[in-house]
Amino acid sequence: MQPLGVGLVYWQALAPLFEAGHALVSVLELEPQTLWEKCACGDSWQYRVNESLLHQVAALPQHKLMHGVGQPLGGGCEDPLDWRTPWAHCARSLRPVWASEHLSFNRFRLAGAVEQTSFLLPPRQSAAGVAVAARNIAQLGQASGVPVAFETGVNYLQPRTDELPDGDYFAQVAEAADCGILLDLHNLWVNERNGRCSVAQVLEALPLHRVWELHLAGGSHLDGYWLDAHDRLADDQLLALAAQLMPRLPNLGAVLFEILPQYIPSVGLDRIARQVEQLAALWRLRPAQQVRASRRSMSMSTPPTAPGVSPGPPDAAAWADLQAWEQTLGQLALGRPVADGSALPGLADDAGRRIFEQLVREFRCGRIIRVMRYTVLALLRGMGPQALNALMQGYCQGSPSDLFTAAEADHFANYLRHRVDDGRLRLPWLAEVLDFEHAMIRASLRGETSALSWSVDPTLLFAALESGAGLEALPPLALRMEVQA
Repeated sequence: MQPLGVGLVYWQALAPLFEAGHALVSVLELEPQTLWEKCACGDSWQYRVNESLLHQVAALPQHKLMHGVGQPLGGGCEDPLDWRTPWAHCARSLRPVWASEHLSFNRFRLAGAVEQTSFLLPPRQSAAGVAVAARNIAQLGQASGVPVAFETGVNYLQPRTDELPDGDYFAQVAEAADCGILLDLHNLWVNERNGRCSVAQVLEALPLHRVWELHLAGGSHLDGYWLDAHDRLADDQLLALAAQLMPRLPNLGAVLFEILPQYIPSVGLDRIARQVEQLAALWRLRPAQQVRASRRSMSMSTPPTAPGVSPGPPDAAAWADLQAWEQTLGQLALGRPVADGSALPGLADDAGRRIFEQLVREFRCGRIIRVMRYTVLALLRGMGPQALNALMQGYCQGSPSDLFTAAEADHFANYLRHRVDDGRLRLPWLAEVLDFEHAMIRASLRGETSALSWSVDPTLLFAALESGAGLEALPPLALRMEVQA
Protein backbone atom coordinates (compact mmCIF):
# COMPACT_ATOMS: atom_id res chain seq x y z
CA MET A 1 0.00 0.00 0.00
CA GLN A 2 1.09 3.54 -0.66
CA PRO A 3 1.22 5.88 2.36
CA LEU A 4 -2.16 7.57 2.70
CA GLY A 5 -1.26 10.93 4.25
CA VAL A 6 -2.91 13.07 6.92
CA GLY A 7 -6.52 13.50 7.92
CA LEU A 8 -9.21 13.61 10.59
CA VAL A 9 -11.55 11.34 12.48
CA TYR A 10 -14.90 12.04 10.83
CA TRP A 11 -17.74 13.96 12.42
CA GLN A 12 -20.56 15.70 10.58
CA ALA A 13 -19.43 19.03 12.04
CA LEU A 14 -16.14 18.54 10.15
CA ALA A 15 -17.89 17.72 6.86
CA PRO A 16 -16.88 21.02 5.19
CA LEU A 17 -13.21 20.05 5.48
CA PHE A 18 -13.91 16.75 3.73
CA GLU A 19 -16.46 17.94 1.18
CA ALA A 20 -14.43 20.95 0.10
CA GLY A 21 -11.79 18.61 -1.19
CA HIS A 22 -9.23 20.16 1.16
CA ALA A 23 -5.89 19.37 -0.45
CA LEU A 24 -4.31 18.24 2.82
CA VAL A 25 -7.18 16.10 4.17
CA SER A 26 -6.46 12.88 2.32
CA VAL A 27 -7.60 10.41 5.01
CA LEU A 28 -11.03 9.98 6.62
CA GLU A 29 -11.32 7.72 9.63
CA LEU A 30 -14.85 6.71 10.57
CA GLU A 31 -15.93 5.35 13.92
CA PRO A 32 -18.67 3.08 12.53
CA GLN A 33 -20.57 2.68 15.81
CA THR A 34 -21.42 6.40 15.65
CA LEU A 35 -23.67 5.47 12.70
CA TRP A 36 -25.31 2.55 14.52
CA GLU A 37 -28.51 2.50 16.52
CA LYS A 38 -29.54 -0.09 19.06
CA CYS A 39 -33.12 -1.19 18.45
CA ALA A 40 -35.53 -3.93 19.48
CA CYS A 41 -36.26 -6.78 17.11
CA GLY A 42 -39.01 -8.86 18.64
CA ASP A 43 -37.77 -10.04 22.01
CA SER A 44 -34.11 -9.35 21.23
CA TRP A 45 -31.87 -6.42 20.40
CA GLN A 46 -29.78 -5.66 17.35
CA TYR A 47 -27.56 -2.94 15.86
CA ARG A 48 -28.96 -1.04 12.90
CA VAL A 49 -26.76 1.01 10.57
CA ASN A 50 -27.84 4.47 9.42
CA GLU A 51 -27.52 3.68 5.73
CA SER A 52 -28.00 7.25 4.53
CA LEU A 53 -25.11 8.60 6.59
CA LEU A 54 -22.93 5.61 5.74
CA HIS A 55 -23.43 6.21 2.02
CA GLN A 56 -22.66 9.92 2.44
CA VAL A 57 -19.37 9.13 4.14
CA ALA A 58 -18.47 6.39 1.66
CA ALA A 59 -18.97 8.85 -1.23
CA LEU A 60 -16.38 11.32 0.09
CA PRO A 61 -13.10 11.33 -1.87
CA GLN A 62 -10.62 10.60 0.94
CA HIS A 63 -8.91 7.29 1.69
CA LYS A 64 -11.02 5.51 4.32
CA LEU A 65 -10.07 3.89 7.61
CA MET A 66 -12.39 2.26 10.18
CA HIS A 67 -11.77 2.85 13.89
CA GLY A 68 -13.97 1.00 16.36
CA VAL A 69 -15.21 2.49 19.63
CA GLY A 70 -17.55 -0.27 20.81
CA GLN A 71 -15.80 -3.64 20.45
CA PRO A 72 -12.46 -3.06 22.23
CA LEU A 73 -9.78 -5.69 21.89
CA GLY A 74 -8.46 -5.99 25.44
CA GLY A 75 -11.44 -7.53 27.20
CA GLY A 76 -12.53 -11.06 27.93
CA CYS A 77 -16.28 -10.38 27.70
CA GLU A 78 -17.86 -10.61 24.25
CA ASP A 79 -20.60 -8.22 23.10
CA PRO A 80 -23.84 -10.20 23.55
CA LEU A 81 -25.26 -8.65 20.38
CA ASP A 82 -24.21 -9.42 16.81
CA TRP A 83 -21.67 -6.70 16.01
CA ARG A 84 -19.92 -8.59 13.21
CA THR A 85 -22.72 -8.22 10.67
CA PRO A 86 -23.01 -4.38 10.85
CA TRP A 87 -19.22 -4.06 11.13
CA ALA A 88 -18.68 -6.17 8.01
CA HIS A 89 -21.40 -4.20 6.22
CA CYS A 90 -19.65 -0.92 7.02
CA ALA A 91 -16.35 -2.40 5.83
CA ARG A 92 -17.88 -3.43 2.49
CA SER A 93 -19.34 0.05 2.02
CA LEU A 94 -16.26 2.03 3.04
CA ARG A 95 -13.55 -0.32 1.74
CA PRO A 96 -11.07 0.83 4.40
CA VAL A 97 -7.38 0.26 3.87
CA TRP A 98 -7.21 -1.13 7.40
CA ALA A 99 -9.35 -1.21 10.55
CA SER A 100 -8.46 -0.53 14.17
CA GLU A 101 -9.88 -0.74 17.69
CA HIS A 102 -8.86 0.21 21.21
CA LEU A 103 -6.81 -2.14 23.36
CA SER A 104 -9.26 -1.67 26.24
CA PHE A 105 -12.40 -3.26 27.68
CA ASN A 106 -15.93 -1.93 28.23
CA ARG A 107 -17.87 -5.01 29.38
CA PHE A 108 -17.57 -7.53 32.18
CA ARG A 109 -19.51 -10.52 33.46
CA LEU A 110 -21.07 -10.41 36.90
CA ALA A 111 -23.28 -13.19 38.26
CA GLY A 112 -23.65 -14.57 34.75
CA ALA A 113 -24.89 -11.29 33.23
CA VAL A 114 -23.01 -8.92 30.91
CA GLU A 115 -22.54 -5.46 32.40
CA GLN A 116 -21.52 -2.45 30.31
CA THR A 117 -19.33 0.42 31.46
CA SER A 118 -20.09 2.60 28.38
CA PHE A 119 -16.50 3.77 28.66
CA LEU A 120 -13.13 2.36 27.64
CA LEU A 121 -11.15 1.04 30.60
CA PRO A 122 -7.55 -0.25 30.75
CA PRO A 123 -7.19 -4.02 30.28
CA ARG A 124 -5.36 -6.54 32.42
CA GLN A 125 -1.74 -6.27 31.26
CA SER A 126 -0.82 -9.91 31.81
CA ALA A 127 0.03 -12.97 29.72
CA ALA A 128 -3.67 -13.85 29.78
CA GLY A 129 -4.48 -10.33 28.61
CA VAL A 130 -2.08 -10.75 25.68
CA ALA A 131 -3.72 -14.03 24.67
CA VAL A 132 -7.23 -12.58 24.89
CA ALA A 133 -6.24 -9.52 22.84
CA ALA A 134 -4.65 -11.70 20.14
CA ARG A 135 -7.87 -13.72 19.90
CA ASN A 136 -10.00 -10.58 19.66
CA ILE A 137 -7.77 -9.05 16.98
CA ALA A 138 -8.10 -12.19 14.87
CA GLN A 139 -11.91 -12.02 15.21
CA LEU A 140 -11.95 -8.35 14.20
CA GLY A 141 -9.81 -9.19 11.19
CA GLN A 142 -12.27 -11.87 10.12
CA ALA A 143 -15.16 -9.41 10.36
CA SER A 144 -13.25 -6.60 8.63
CA GLY A 145 -11.66 -8.45 5.74
CA VAL A 146 -8.70 -6.04 5.99
CA PRO A 147 -5.62 -5.80 8.22
CA VAL A 148 -6.19 -4.76 11.82
CA ALA A 149 -4.28 -2.51 14.21
CA PHE A 150 -4.86 -1.89 17.91
CA GLU A 151 -4.72 1.52 19.56
CA THR A 152 -2.34 2.11 22.46
CA GLY A 153 -4.70 3.15 25.24
CA VAL A 154 -4.88 5.73 27.98
CA ASN A 155 -4.61 4.57 31.59
CA TYR A 156 -5.20 6.78 34.64
CA LEU A 157 -4.20 4.02 37.09
CA GLN A 158 -0.74 3.86 38.62
CA PRO A 159 1.66 1.12 37.44
CA ARG A 160 1.37 -2.20 39.28
CA THR A 161 4.02 -4.76 40.12
CA ASP A 162 1.71 -7.59 38.98
CA GLU A 163 1.32 -6.30 35.40
CA LEU A 164 3.45 -6.03 32.27
CA PRO A 165 4.91 -2.57 31.67
CA ASP A 166 2.96 -0.63 29.06
CA GLY A 167 5.48 -0.96 26.23
CA ASP A 168 6.07 -4.66 26.84
CA TYR A 169 2.32 -5.34 26.88
CA PHE A 170 1.75 -3.49 23.60
CA ALA A 171 4.73 -5.23 22.00
CA GLN A 172 3.64 -8.71 23.09
CA VAL A 173 0.11 -8.15 21.77
CA ALA A 174 1.42 -6.92 18.41
CA GLU A 175 3.73 -9.90 18.00
CA ALA A 176 1.18 -12.47 19.23
CA ALA A 177 -1.51 -11.15 16.90
CA ASP A 178 0.90 -10.29 14.03
CA CYS A 179 -0.98 -7.02 13.59
CA GLY A 180 -0.41 -3.30 13.26
CA ILE A 181 -0.26 -0.60 15.89
CA LEU A 182 -2.25 2.61 15.99
CA LEU A 183 0.14 4.68 18.07
CA ASP A 184 -1.89 7.30 19.92
CA LEU A 185 0.92 9.59 20.96
CA HIS A 186 -1.34 11.75 23.11
CA ASN A 187 -2.44 8.67 25.07
CA LEU A 188 1.19 7.78 25.80
CA TRP A 189 1.90 11.40 26.79
CA VAL A 190 -1.15 11.39 29.09
CA ASN A 191 0.06 8.17 30.71
CA GLU A 192 3.51 9.63 31.31
CA ARG A 193 2.15 12.88 32.76
CA ASN A 194 -0.06 10.89 35.15
CA GLY A 195 2.77 8.73 36.50
CA ARG A 196 2.98 5.71 34.21
CA CYS A 197 5.82 4.73 31.85
CA SER A 198 7.49 7.53 29.92
CA VAL A 199 6.83 7.89 26.21
CA ALA A 200 10.49 7.09 25.58
CA GLN A 201 10.26 3.82 27.55
CA VAL A 202 7.16 2.71 25.65
CA LEU A 203 8.67 3.55 22.26
CA GLU A 204 11.86 1.68 23.15
CA ALA A 205 9.83 -1.49 23.76
CA LEU A 206 7.55 -1.21 20.71
CA PRO A 207 8.20 -2.86 17.35
CA LEU A 208 8.03 0.49 15.53
CA HIS A 209 7.91 -1.17 12.12
CA ARG A 210 4.35 -2.24 13.06
CA VAL A 211 3.12 1.34 13.54
CA TRP A 212 0.73 2.04 10.64
CA GLU A 213 -1.10 5.01 12.10
CA LEU A 214 -0.37 7.94 14.42
CA HIS A 215 -3.02 9.87 16.38
CA LEU A 216 -2.62 13.32 17.89
CA ALA A 217 -5.14 15.16 20.08
CA GLY A 218 -5.52 17.76 22.80
CA GLY A 219 -6.27 17.35 26.48
CA SER A 220 -7.04 19.20 29.69
CA HIS A 221 -6.71 18.98 33.48
CA LEU A 222 -9.11 17.36 35.96
CA ASP A 223 -8.34 16.97 39.68
CA GLY A 224 -4.58 16.84 39.14
CA TYR A 225 -4.76 14.49 36.12
CA TRP A 226 -4.14 15.27 32.48
CA LEU A 227 -7.07 13.87 30.49
CA ASP A 228 -7.24 12.48 26.98
CA ALA A 229 -10.17 14.84 26.46
CA HIS A 230 -9.99 15.51 22.69
CA ASP A 231 -11.21 19.00 23.49
CA ARG A 232 -8.61 21.25 21.85
CA LEU A 233 -5.69 21.37 19.44
CA ALA A 234 -2.56 19.31 20.04
CA ASP A 235 -0.02 20.81 22.42
CA ASP A 236 3.20 22.14 20.91
CA GLN A 237 5.20 19.75 23.11
CA LEU A 238 3.24 16.82 21.70
CA LEU A 239 3.89 18.02 18.14
CA ALA A 240 7.60 18.21 18.94
CA LEU A 241 7.52 14.61 20.20
CA ALA A 242 5.80 13.56 16.98
CA ALA A 243 8.45 15.32 14.91
CA GLN A 244 11.19 13.37 16.70
CA LEU A 245 9.31 10.10 16.23
CA MET A 246 8.34 10.37 12.56
CA PRO A 247 11.73 9.33 11.07
CA ARG A 248 11.60 6.13 13.17
CA LEU A 249 8.33 4.83 11.65
CA PRO A 250 9.21 3.04 8.39
CA ASN A 251 5.69 1.71 7.70
CA LEU A 252 3.61 4.70 8.75
CA GLY A 253 0.51 5.03 6.61
CA ALA A 254 -1.50 7.88 8.16
CA VAL A 255 -1.38 10.69 10.71
CA LEU A 256 -4.72 11.87 12.13
CA PHE A 257 -5.99 14.58 14.45
CA GLU A 258 -8.85 13.75 16.82
CA ILE A 259 -11.37 16.13 18.37
CA LEU A 260 -14.81 15.40 19.82
CA PRO A 261 -17.77 17.00 18.03
CA GLN A 262 -18.95 19.08 21.00
CA TYR A 263 -15.66 21.01 20.96
CA ILE A 264 -15.49 21.70 17.21
CA PRO A 265 -17.52 24.97 17.38
CA SER A 266 -15.33 26.48 20.09
CA VAL A 267 -12.07 25.48 18.37
CA GLY A 268 -13.30 26.40 14.89
CA LEU A 269 -12.84 24.82 11.48
CA ASP A 270 -10.15 27.31 10.47
CA ARG A 271 -7.93 26.36 13.40
CA ILE A 272 -8.56 22.67 12.80
CA ALA A 273 -7.54 23.14 9.16
CA ARG A 274 -4.31 24.77 10.33
CA GLN A 275 -3.75 21.80 12.63
CA VAL A 276 -3.99 19.54 9.59
CA GLU A 277 -1.35 21.72 7.91
CA GLN A 278 0.92 21.06 10.91
CA LEU A 279 0.30 17.34 10.48
CA ALA A 280 1.28 17.66 6.84
CA ALA A 281 4.59 19.19 7.90
CA LEU A 282 5.12 16.21 10.22
CA TRP A 283 4.21 13.82 7.42
CA ARG A 284 7.10 15.12 5.34
CA LEU A 285 9.50 13.90 8.06
CA ARG A 286 8.65 10.23 7.61
CA PRO A 287 11.05 7.78 5.95
CA ALA A 288 10.52 7.51 2.19
CA GLN A 289 9.23 3.94 2.20
CA GLN A 290 6.00 2.19 1.32
CA VAL A 291 3.59 0.90 3.95
CA ARG A 292 3.61 -2.86 4.47
CA ALA A 293 0.42 -3.65 6.33
CA SER A 294 1.09 -7.31 7.13
CA ARG A 295 3.26 -10.26 6.27
CA ARG A 296 0.15 -12.07 5.08
CA SER A 297 -1.86 -11.19 2.01
CA MET A 298 -5.18 -9.75 3.13
CA SER A 299 -7.85 -8.55 0.74
CA MET A 300 -11.53 -7.76 0.91
CA SER A 301 -12.33 -11.08 -0.78
CA THR A 302 -9.97 -13.14 1.40
CA PRO A 303 -10.38 -12.42 5.13
CA PRO A 304 -7.25 -12.73 7.25
CA THR A 305 -6.63 -15.97 9.02
CA ALA A 306 -5.60 -16.33 12.63
CA PRO A 307 -1.93 -15.66 13.37
CA GLY A 308 0.40 -18.56 12.72
CA VAL A 309 1.97 -18.27 16.17
CA SER A 310 -0.33 -17.25 18.99
CA PRO A 311 -0.31 -17.80 22.75
CA GLY A 312 -2.60 -20.53 23.96
CA PRO A 313 -5.76 -19.82 25.96
CA PRO A 314 -5.20 -18.69 29.55
CA ASP A 315 -5.26 -21.36 32.25
CA ALA A 316 -8.00 -21.27 34.88
CA ALA A 317 -6.05 -19.14 37.35
CA ALA A 318 -4.96 -16.59 34.73
CA TRP A 319 -8.48 -16.38 33.34
CA ALA A 320 -9.93 -15.87 36.84
CA ASP A 321 -7.41 -13.08 37.45
CA LEU A 322 -8.40 -11.33 34.21
CA GLN A 323 -12.10 -11.62 35.05
CA ALA A 324 -11.47 -10.31 38.57
CA TRP A 325 -9.71 -7.27 37.05
CA GLU A 326 -12.61 -6.51 34.73
CA GLN A 327 -15.27 -7.07 37.37
CA THR A 328 -13.49 -4.98 40.00
CA LEU A 329 -12.47 -2.05 37.80
CA GLY A 330 -15.79 -2.14 35.94
CA GLN A 331 -17.82 -1.87 39.14
CA LEU A 332 -15.56 0.83 40.55
CA ALA A 333 -15.92 2.85 37.35
CA LEU A 334 -19.71 2.55 37.67
CA GLY A 335 -19.50 3.97 41.20
CA ARG A 336 -20.35 0.73 42.97
CA PRO A 337 -18.67 -0.50 46.14
CA VAL A 338 -16.59 -3.63 45.67
CA ALA A 339 -17.17 -6.09 48.49
CA ASP A 340 -13.93 -8.06 48.19
CA GLY A 341 -10.96 -6.51 46.43
CA SER A 342 -8.41 -8.87 47.99
CA ALA A 343 -7.74 -10.58 44.64
CA LEU A 344 -6.47 -7.25 43.29
CA PRO A 345 -4.97 -5.36 46.22
CA GLY A 346 -4.74 -1.62 45.87
CA LEU A 347 -7.05 -1.22 42.88
CA ALA A 348 -9.93 0.24 44.89
CA ASP A 349 -7.52 2.71 46.52
CA ASP A 350 -5.95 3.94 43.27
CA ALA A 351 -6.91 7.60 42.79
CA GLY A 352 -7.06 6.99 39.04
CA ARG A 353 -10.12 4.80 39.41
CA ARG A 354 -11.97 7.83 40.81
CA ILE A 355 -11.14 9.67 37.59
CA PHE A 356 -12.66 6.81 35.63
CA GLU A 357 -15.73 6.89 37.89
CA GLN A 358 -16.19 10.61 37.33
CA LEU A 359 -15.67 10.34 33.56
CA VAL A 360 -18.12 7.44 33.29
CA ARG A 361 -20.77 9.34 35.26
CA GLU A 362 -20.30 12.53 33.24
CA PHE A 363 -20.42 10.58 29.98
CA ARG A 364 -23.63 8.81 30.93
CA CYS A 365 -25.34 11.93 32.30
CA GLY A 366 -24.28 14.05 29.33
CA ARG A 367 -25.99 11.70 26.90
CA ILE A 368 -29.15 11.61 29.03
CA ILE A 369 -29.27 15.41 29.12
CA ARG A 370 -29.01 15.64 25.32
CA VAL A 371 -31.94 13.25 24.80
CA MET A 372 -34.14 14.20 27.78
CA ARG A 373 -33.49 17.93 27.82
CA TYR A 374 -36.90 19.08 29.05
CA THR A 375 -37.19 16.34 31.67
CA VAL A 376 -33.82 17.38 33.10
CA LEU A 377 -34.85 21.07 33.00
CA ALA A 378 -38.04 20.22 34.90
CA LEU A 379 -35.99 18.31 37.48
CA LEU A 380 -33.53 21.19 37.79
CA ARG A 381 -36.37 23.69 38.21
CA GLY A 382 -38.10 21.60 40.88
CA MET A 383 -35.13 20.13 42.78
CA GLY A 384 -32.19 22.46 42.35
CA PRO A 385 -28.74 21.45 41.11
CA GLN A 386 -27.51 19.71 44.28
CA ALA A 387 -30.48 17.38 44.59
CA LEU A 388 -30.45 16.72 40.84
CA ASN A 389 -26.77 15.78 41.00
CA ALA A 390 -27.52 13.35 43.84
CA LEU A 391 -30.39 11.86 41.82
CA MET A 392 -28.18 11.36 38.76
CA GLN A 393 -25.40 9.85 40.88
CA GLY A 394 -27.85 7.42 42.45
CA TYR A 395 -29.04 6.44 38.99
CA CYS A 396 -25.50 5.80 37.73
CA GLN A 397 -24.62 3.67 40.74
CA GLY A 398 -27.76 1.55 40.71
CA SER A 399 -28.87 1.26 37.08
CA PRO A 400 -27.43 -0.57 34.07
CA SER A 401 -25.30 1.39 31.65
CA ASP A 402 -25.47 1.23 27.87
CA LEU A 403 -23.13 2.50 25.19
CA PHE A 404 -26.06 3.62 23.03
CA THR A 405 -27.71 6.87 24.01
CA ALA A 406 -31.34 5.89 23.46
CA ALA A 407 -30.94 2.76 25.58
CA GLU A 408 -29.22 4.72 28.38
CA ALA A 409 -31.99 7.33 28.29
CA ASP A 410 -34.61 4.55 28.40
CA HIS A 411 -33.02 3.22 31.61
CA PHE A 412 -33.08 6.70 33.14
CA ALA A 413 -36.69 7.30 32.12
CA ASN A 414 -37.73 4.03 33.81
CA TYR A 415 -35.73 5.04 36.88
CA LEU A 416 -37.64 8.34 37.06
CA ARG A 417 -41.00 6.74 36.30
CA HIS A 418 -40.76 4.50 39.38
CA ARG A 419 -40.08 7.56 41.52
CA VAL A 420 -42.94 9.53 40.00
CA ASP A 421 -45.39 6.65 40.37
CA ASP A 422 -44.55 5.97 44.02
CA GLY A 423 -44.64 9.66 44.94
CA ARG A 424 -40.94 10.22 45.60
CA LEU A 425 -40.82 12.80 42.79
CA ARG A 426 -43.69 15.30 42.86
CA LEU A 427 -42.68 18.18 40.60
CA PRO A 428 -44.84 20.43 38.41
CA TRP A 429 -45.47 18.89 34.97
CA LEU A 430 -42.61 16.40 35.37
CA ALA A 431 -44.85 13.40 34.65
CA GLU A 432 -46.14 14.89 31.39
CA VAL A 433 -42.72 15.96 30.13
CA LEU A 434 -41.26 12.58 31.09
CA ASP A 435 -44.08 10.75 29.30
CA PHE A 436 -43.43 12.76 26.13
CA GLU A 437 -39.66 12.31 26.02
CA HIS A 438 -39.88 8.65 27.00
CA ALA A 439 -42.40 8.11 24.20
CA MET A 440 -39.90 9.60 21.73
CA ILE A 441 -37.21 7.26 23.04
CA ARG A 442 -39.46 4.19 22.83
CA ALA A 443 -40.47 5.10 19.28
CA SER A 444 -36.81 5.05 18.24
CA LEU A 445 -35.68 2.16 20.39
CA ARG A 446 -38.64 -0.22 20.18
CA GLY A 447 -40.80 1.07 17.36
CA GLU A 448 -43.66 1.83 19.76
CA THR A 449 -46.50 4.29 19.21
CA SER A 450 -47.72 6.10 22.34
CA ALA A 451 -50.85 8.14 23.20
CA LEU A 452 -50.22 11.07 25.55
CA SER A 453 -52.34 13.56 27.46
CA TRP A 454 -51.32 17.16 28.25
CA SER A 455 -52.87 19.58 30.71
CA VAL A 456 -51.01 22.59 29.18
CA ASP A 457 -49.73 23.56 25.76
CA PRO A 458 -46.41 21.64 25.50
CA THR A 459 -44.82 24.31 23.28
CA LEU A 460 -45.47 26.96 25.96
CA LEU A 461 -44.25 24.59 28.68
CA PHE A 462 -41.01 23.82 26.83
CA ALA A 463 -40.40 27.51 26.15
CA ALA A 464 -40.89 28.32 29.83
CA LEU A 465 -38.50 25.56 30.88
CA GLU A 466 -35.90 26.81 28.40
CA SER A 467 -36.17 30.46 29.44
CA GLY A 468 -36.61 29.98 33.17
CA ALA A 469 -39.96 31.76 33.07
CA GLY A 470 -42.63 31.01 35.67
CA LEU A 471 -44.71 27.89 35.14
CA GLU A 472 -47.65 28.96 37.31
CA ALA A 473 -49.11 31.27 34.65
CA LEU A 474 -49.38 28.60 31.94
CA PRO A 475 -53.02 28.41 30.83
CA PRO A 476 -54.70 25.01 31.18
CA LEU A 477 -55.30 23.13 27.95
CA ALA A 478 -56.58 19.58 27.55
CA LEU A 479 -54.62 18.09 24.65
CA ARG A 480 -54.17 14.62 23.21
CA MET A 481 -51.00 13.67 21.35
CA GLU A 482 -49.80 10.57 19.55
CA VAL A 483 -46.08 9.84 19.19
CA GLN A 484 -45.73 7.49 16.25
CA ALA A 485 -42.98 4.93 15.69
